[in-house]
Amino acid sequence: ANAYYVGLINERQKKELEKAQLEAVRLVHKGNWSEAADARNNVLRLLSDMTGLATLYDYSRKVPYEDDLVQQLLSIAEVKKALGVNESFVYEVCSDIVGDILHADVMKSVKYMVEKLLRENTKVLLYQGQRDLRDGVVQVEVWVKTMKWEGIVEFLNAEREIWKVNEELAGYVQKWKSLTNVVVLGAGHLLPTDQSLNSQAMIEDWVLEKGLFGSVSYPNVSTNYVHDV
Repeated sequence: ANAYYVGLINERQKKELEKAQLEAVRLVHKGNWSEAADARNNVLRLLSDMTGLATLYDYSRKVPYEDDLVQQLLSIAEVKKALGVNESFVYEVCSDIVGDILHADVMKSVKYMVEKLLRENTKVLLYQGQRDLRDGVVQVEVWVKTMKWEGIVEFLNAEREIWKVNEELAGYVQKWKSLTNVVVLGAGHLLPTDQSLNSQAMIEDWVLEKGLFGSVSYPNVSTNYVHDV
């Protein structure tokens, strides 16, 4: 839906993708988890081939994310020590070994875990980058509205507030009791890479319950955040 409504695919391509999506759903309902994950990967491959995008993580990017810099950073002995990681451990971005082990779990829903946290009144933060085609705004809305939680009706009816950081538009916040959902503008899947300042403001204000992330009414502006030089 995201790709269609921003003009990246036409209606014929949309129907082809929806057919592939239904196959993934069919396999999920049968409990064929590994095959369902393969079917999901096929959907993503189709979308990538149709659009020619550098990455589905952010449809505005002209080149893929430079995740090799993360691997270099986490390979430094001093960094491992600071993180409490055994120096012999090797960090690998998107490890094939880990991917193979977790492959059959990718399509298993964890919605019940979110429901449990909310019933226990544990704070939950959901956030999506506006330009994420893999796990974006629409995808999250679809499953959130099906949650079995006594506050879901109130959450869905809650105002979607305009959120600003240092007086500049940063996104939108929808909140009810312990559930907060944020749509971050100008960002894709890897939010801290795309909007480092706004991601910091979001996390800190949510943890400290400030502004729109608080339990009472506050101004919709996150303040006193500065870019690293």
